[in-house]
Amino acid sequence: MIVRLAQLKDVQVIADIHVASWKTTYRGIVSEEYLDSLKVEDRQEMWKRVLSTENHPTTVFVVEEEDTVFGFAAVGKERTGKYPEIDGELYAIYLYENAQRKGGGKQLVAKAAEVLKEKGYHGLLVWVLDDNPAKRFYEEALNGEFLESVDIEIGGQSFKEAAYGWYSLDQFISR
Repeated sequence: MIVRLAQLKDVQVIADIHVASWKTTYRGIVSEEYLDSLKVEDRQEMWKRVLSTENHPTTVFVVEEEDTVFGFAAVGKERTGKYPEIDGELYAIYLYENAQRKGGGKQLVAKAAEVLKEKGYHGLLVWVLDDNPAKRFYEEALNGEFLESVDIEIGGQSFKEAAYGWYSLDQFISR
């Protein structure tokens, strides 16, 4: 299993993982209608813009085994400004369902933390739906500190989203 920077050639698989992960992770949480409306083509356009823009503020990684990509993560500057000492953010982390709970997620987050540190960031924040079963990954496997819960809307439905943070990338990486 290796983690590497995403390349333009990865756009199709990143978009596919993004949509497939939403459809498996959020089935029974987010409306079927919304999940059925998600299109790989839409995500392809989004990820193509990110990966083809020189000096884009978002850094994207993929995790692969035997040249087969099965997950990705995207990181950059924390977007809310609510936590001055937590300046980096994990924007997205998705893996195919059959690849979850096998160590790829931890490797993606570890690489993300290393790269954020190299870019001068000091802390890390992630947002996760309260009903997302992967929330335990941030709480238990990564020992994230719960910071707050906010209301968000997805497909016309209201949800709670929790913020987890790590104030020190040095401590996060050393674990």
